[in-house]
Amino acid sequence: MADLMSPCFSLEIVGTGTAFPLDLGCEAGVEMDNAALLDRLNGEARRGNASPRSQPDFQSRLGIGRRQWLFPEKGHSGDLAVLAAQRALTAADCTLADVDLLIATTSTPHRISSSLSAFVTKQLGAVVSSFDIKAGGAGALFAWLTSIQFLRHEIQSALIVAAEVPSHYRDPDDRTATALLGDGAGALFLRRTTSESRSIGLLGGFFETVPSCGTPWTVPGALPPTVAACDAGAYRAQTSDATYNQQLRDLRADLIVHYRQALPLQVPSTRWLLSNAPSLSQAQTELAVLECPRTELETTLQDHGYLGCAGPLVALHELRMSRRVQPEDLVLFTAAAGGIHRGWLAWRT
Repeated sequence: MADLMSPCFSLEIVGTGTAFPLDLGCEAGVEMDNAALLDRLNGEARRGNASPRSQPDFQSRLGIGRRQWLFPEKGHSGDLAVLAAQRALTAADCTLADVDLLIATTSTPHRISSSLSAFVTKQLGAVVSSFDIKAGGAGALFAWLTSIQFLRHEIQSALIVAAEVPSHYRDPDDRTATALLGDGAGALFLRRTTSESRSIGLLGGFFETVPSCGTPWTVPGALPPTVAACDAGAYRAQTSDATYNQQLRDLRADLIVHYRQALPLQVPSTRWLLSNAPSLSQAQTELAVLECPRTELETTLQDHGYLGCAGPLVALHELRMSRRVQPEDLVLFTAAAGGIHRGWLAWRT
């Protein structure tokens, strides 16, 4: 059963932070615009004795301008998560000792059975209640909505951390999917306010998981890995098919319809749509379905590519840092990916 969450006011965002491969050091990764990416892919094709191929412009097809990739020998998703969390706490003028709950999410963990939240907690050097959520590209929204259920009661603060390194699992032969991928992390620190009269916080939220159709974009390798499976390329992301891609498009558009039906009085005041769709055209479709002329669209695609579950938190941080979001703006977040997990979250700043 899908879960429609009721409002929870008197919550404020007191700090956000992001981290990208080059933040770990100039030797830790690489930043590529589309021309540099094509050069890299053609170089990989030559080393594999395949003929280099041209590719239509990723900017016009996908809305992607550039992305950063983390070198596997230089770091992993946990390193990015720790740095993003540190930066969010610094922005809030807090430490992990001020956090009551930490929820972490990733689809690209650094080890099979490791807890990302435990890794972050250990690296930050404090004791805190923590756990992981795994929900594909919707993981950060699921984690955010889950934290609010705790904040309704005795918990006073929560730190949400999302990190992805999909480039570690890319298939170089799938050029469109490869062009989408960016590595990065985002973090969000929430705290209950003392003023019950302020109408800031959650206006409503929705999340559900529905069966996927067709072949999803995922890493199909079974665990534990075998040498034969590794040699066969089972631990590279498989290319999604048209059936799955269309289902995701339909579900993203339907998310907006669901929001319109759930909060009809809030739709006209929706100031920002932070879509986690993997291409600009899909995000623009969501905006068109919303039918609110004052709403502006914000994504990570142009500057960072598709960041998986980290996308919503990175987009929020950069919107805050640009000072374009104003007090009491209504921000709508949407995400749909994975198996298929999807959700929306409406927040009054």
